[in-house]
This record gives sequence, C-alpha cells and structure tokens, in this order.
Amino acid sequence: MCGGDAVPRFWTGVLALVVLVGLAAMTPAEARRYASIVIDARTGEVLHEAHADRWVYPASLTKMMTLYMTFEALEQGRLTMGQMLPVSAEAASRPPSRLGLRAGQRISVEDVIYALVTRSANDAAVVIAEALGGSEAQFARMMTERARGLGLRATTFRNASGLPNDAQRTTARDMALLGQRLQRDFPQHYHVFSTRRFVFQGTEHGNHNRLLASYTGTDGIKTGFIRASGFNVVTSTQRNGRRLIGVVIGGQTAASRNAHMTRLLDAAFARAGRGPTIMAVAPSPRRPTTADAPVLQVAASSPIAVNTPVVDTPAAAATMAMAASPLAELTPRLRPAPADTETVQLVTAATAGRAASAAAPGQITPLRVVITPEPHEEEGSAETVESDPPLPATVLAERVIEDGMRTFGVQVGAFDTAVAAHRAAESVLQHLPQALAGSQIEVSAVEQNGRTLFRARRMGIAEPNAQAACRQLLDRGQACFVLKRSGLETRVVAQPSPT
Repeated sequence: MCGGDAVPRFWTGVLALVVLVGLAAMTPAEARRYASIVIDARTGEVLHEAHADRWVYPASLTKMMTLYMTFEALEQGRLTMGQMLPVSAEAASRPPSRLGLRAGQRISVEDVIYALVTRSANDAAVVIAEALGGSEAQFARMMTERARGLGLRATTFRNASGLPNDAQRTTARDMALLGQRLQRDFPQHYHVFSTRRFVFQGTEHGNHNRLLASYTGTDGIKTGFIRASGFNVVTSTQRNGRRLIGVVIGGQTAASRNAHMTRLLDAAFARAGRGPTIMAVAPSPRRPTTADAPVLQVAASSPIAVNTPVVDTPAAAATMAMAASPLAELTPRLRPAPADTETVQLVTAATAGRAASAAAPGQITPLRVVITPEPHEEEGSAETVESDPPLPATVLAERVIEDGMRTFGVQVGAFDTAVAAHRAAESVLQHLPQALAGSQIEVSAVEQNGRTLFRARRMGIAEPNAQAACRQLLDRGQACFVLKRSGLETRVVAQPSPT
C-alpha cells in the first residue's frame, strides 16, 4: 500500500518531468531565460516552481502593474472610467502593439483599460502613465515603489508597457504574486482580463491570450513578448473548486508556451486535488485598515481578508469567500430577463451598483457587454508579432461548423451590479457542468428609466444544451431564457417549460 504522501510525490515528479521535457527542447540561451511557477490563488501555496526567482524580462506582463495602478487610482477617486485623457506625441510614437492613437486625440480611461488587456497597446500604456505620473519615467518609479509595497521585491519597472529596457526586470514568483493581488485587491475590476474582444473607433481588437478559449476554466490574465524574454504568460484557471495562477516565462513560441502552461496546470490541478478554495470575486463589505502584506505564502486554512492602508493606498480590498456562492443563495437577487433583441457593443459597462428592477421589453437601451472568454492572440510587444502557424483548411472548416452549432446560450438573471452578475454566471456552471460545458461568461448591461441592470449569461453552447440547462434551472425555480447569437445580435428565442 502506498504511503499517504505517495500521490503528492507522484504529481511533483510529473511536474518536474514536464519542466525537463520543455527544457530539453530549448537551446542553452532559451533555457537560461526560462522560469515558471504555479500557486493556489487563495492560499498562495506553491504547487510548482522552476527558476521562479531568476531575473527575467516581463515584456507586456508589465501592463498588469500598469493596470493595478489604474484600478487603484479609480478606487481612490483620482480617475473615473469615463474620464477623457489626452494623447501626447510621446504616447503616439510608441511602436506596436498599439491602438494607433494620434497626438492631440483623447481616449477614455475605460478604453485604455480594455486596450491594455486585449490589444496590449503600448501607446495606451503611456497615456495612463502620463495621466497618473506626469511622465512615463515618473510613473515607472511609482510602479516600482508600489510593487515593492505589494511584496514584489525583485521587480523593477522602467516603463509602463514592457517595451525593451535592460533594467526592467522581474521574476516568475513576483508575477504570480501580482496576478494574485489583482484578483484579490480589485475583484470588481478583475473580470476585464477575460474580455475576448474590444472595439475602438470601429476597429475590433481580439485578446492575445488564446488560453482563454483553449484551456477550460481559464479567466485571464496576460501574455507578453519581446525577443529578450521570449513568450511569457500569466494564467488564472478555476477547476474543481480551486483556482490556480500559473506563470511561464521564456517560451519559444506562443503555441509552445501555451502547451507548456497547459501541462503544468494539468499536473498542478491533479496534485492539488479537489477542495473548497475558490476565491470569490465580490466587493468587500468593509474597508480593512491594517497595512499591506505580501500574499504569496504557504497554504492557509481559512478565508483571507486583503488589507490596505487607510490614507496612503486606499485600494478597494475584498474579503474573499472560500467558495463561490451556491445558486440557491443567489435566488433573491435574480430578476426575470427581458425578452428582447440586443445589439451587442463589445466593451464593458463602467456603471454598476444602482438599484435593480426587472426590465420590460421595449424599454431597453442596449449598453455594453463584457464577453469572457474567447481569444485571438497576436501579441506584438515591440520587435515582432506573436502568432501561431495557420491552421489547415480542414481544421478551419471543422471549427466553422462547430462555431455555427455553438451560437446558443442562457441568461440566468439580471442583477444590480456587474460583479453579482458575473458571480451568478460562474456559479451556475458548478450546478450544470455538463449542459454548460465549454460555455463562456457574458455580462451585459441594459438601462431602464435611468437604472442599470447587468444580465448574467453563458454563451457558446449548442441549442439542446441551452434548452436542457434552462429546464433544469426552471425546475429549481430560477429564471432562465435561451439565447441565440447571430453576428453581433443576441436575441431571446425561448423560455422552456419546467419538466
């Protein structure tokens, strides 16, 4: 009979083998820049690490810190989502990846956020840096100081974008911690990292992170590439009641990096096993008053409250639940979904927290929508563009057929905040894992008489699955409508009768 620690030892060996196989395929120079780590998002327990404290170049992972600073400024009231920021000649001069902003143009804070997440836009990074720091150089100093306060002790920033700079260094461990802090400190904003596409001035920009669609349970967060670093990624994935954060630095290609991350997470999930360790993304009922402390640590056995100072860094902290709320607990907040046709505008709603009421058909003003996740990766940070080889025509044809069949979804309620809607869409998958397998979360906002509702949806499944899911929800007394997407239009096609 095997000892009690035989299974953990086995999966530790599997993780080591995954790393050895990956390193064997690299040149000596590539192997020297490789680093990886996988942690439990709630506890900080390290499930795997290889060269996790090696100095590496972050590339566009830098934008995770730029976004942290942006979210903090929003919570402090120094920025608002709708605030228009000027584009300087300095910002407009940045090389790809970029939005193509022009000097003298203005762009909203909200659009900057989505440009950083999806397009990884270097020009947008400079816009927000200048808005918060006066200059990009000063903002980089602010980034470094704040990063050290968060516990990223080996990280130094020299710009807001991740463009090449020999002095801009980090470690895989620090990037895992930063990913963890983004989730825990800003649960009300974290959903942006799983946005699949973003439209700016009529041009659609897809998310570079293909793991969002190819690896089940992934909800973010960022890719990066420059020649000096190789292909980098920080990934957050939730499965079987547990959320893991993985970091891979120094991939040879986007495809090989993604494949390596998949193998690491597969082994880490197997090693971690099942457990009620999901970090619920929900606003905090209070603002803690004690000082910041690094979060990456050995496993804890109880929910962790994130603490922030009162004066210096009043970021929105959150008390994290051990598990996502059961569907039954969400029932009082559910609203019947309006049976209308919606034209989707592919950006997120900036407004939230207003009192909700059931929206009636004919009184709906379509707003914006967060779609999570369906990626489109062509990371282009600096010197080249990240891309995967073209797929064979037969594979493309199969995907077109499959995509055509998976144009249905379900709407499970309307809520008074986007966060509550996102939680409901997450929770329903736990109760209907088969019917909703492969579906993607969408949170869409609609306005009625000055009030905003946020509709919780799961899209990207076949019609029989959508019908079956709704019937099961209706049997539980939950609101549910079957939806069908055609192009950019989503409409209600049925409300099945309970069984």
